[in-house]
Amino acid sequence: MFIGKELNLTETAKPAKSRKKLWFTLALIAFNILVLAGIILHEIHGKEEQILDKEIFVTWAANYRFLVCALCCVLCYILFESLKYLIFIRSFAGRWMPMTALKTAILGKYYDFITPLGSGGQPFQIVYLSTQKKIPIGPATSIPLSGMIVYQVGYVCFAISMFVVYACIPHSLPLATPVLYLAGFGAFCYLIVPAIVVLFSVFRETTLKILRFFVKLGHKMRLVKDVDATLEKTAASLDEYRDSFKQLLKKWYILLIGVLLGWLMTCSNCMIAYFVVRASGMSVNWLEMLCLTIFTYCSVTFIPTPGNTGAAEVGFYAVFAGLQSTFWVTMLWRVLSYYSILLIGLCVIVFTPLKRKIQNARANRRRPSVAETGEPAQSETQNAEGAIETERDASEKSQ
Repeated sequence: MFIGKELNLTETAKPAKSRKKLWFTLALIAFNILVLAGIILHEIHGKEEQILDKEIFVTWAANYRFLVCALCCVLCYILFESLKYLIFIRSFAGRWMPMTALKTAILGKYYDFITPLGSGGQPFQIVYLSTQKKIPIGPATSIPLSGMIVYQVGYVCFAISMFVVYACIPHSLPLATPVLYLAGFGAFCYLIVPAIVVLFSVFRETTLKILRFFVKLGHKMRLVKDVDATLEKTAASLDEYRDSFKQLLKKWYILLIGVLLGWLMTCSNCMIAYFVVRASGMSVNWLEMLCLTIFTYCSVTFIPTPGNTGAAEVGFYAVFAGLQSTFWVTMLWRVLSYYSILLIGLCVIVFTPLKRKIQNARANRRRPSVAETGEPAQSETQNAEGAIETERDASEKSQ
């Protein structure tokens, strides 16, 4: 009698928990679809006349090989990010986990692209690694944070190298001087987080005093509500970054590989624009295109919109105003460098829980049920026996 009750309670609790998890998953999927739809509508609003230009499609069909190269750059971008996390997971957690590294890379970039200033990827990566992959919370925290640090350093190294290259090559496309200044300022902003982490690792108290000054300044400008709470939260975050950075410094070769992969990621991302321009029937210097594309990215780095939406397009228009069919070139560039990552990330978010649900259903079908065997499964029997012993102990104590 008691065993039957225990089994019924267990079976009733499981569907309730499963339904709650299903509704949460569906809500998350709906939210992601709405965000994606909103971004696309923002892109095409007010450009209906330019969309009717059909000659560009004929040109793309004739130059399809450049589109294939652009698509390969997208895949290389994901590949380099995945390799970085594969190496970091092996270094911090001691295991080779290729599929986990791939999913970590895709999830991180997806949530970076839909959150302001690209700041949303790391929390989701930490949750994914610690809860779903059962990696201890220390390594699970260090992996994404270290990944972000080395990517930013690689990004800035690539930007600096392109500033040097641009000064040494002939220019066929005009570039406004303010854009160059904005690009330099954006690259500096991108270097702020790694620089603060290094300073915090060496001079913790001094860095906190500097941060306190800026937080108080923000409070006077009514940008910060609670000074103490903000400082406490910032210090806790910086402590996590510092621990991750110290772990990286112990394995300097891992740090260098991560920076190199960050450099290659940025290069692959910038090469997309070159191949899109070539596919659109224009001949340009590939080095100049690399320089102008990274200048575009740097000049809108500090714009607080998801994926720099709106600002990236305006920046591309400003930098590549001399090109033909600027609208379609811009749109194809954004589709490949931005929306393709969003689409891949959305597929991972949607199909991963579905795949897990199908696998669980198959496992449950293979497991013989109580009705078929007349006996509860082993885990259920153990739970029932434990409950009987607990009830017996309680009755003995009452007597």
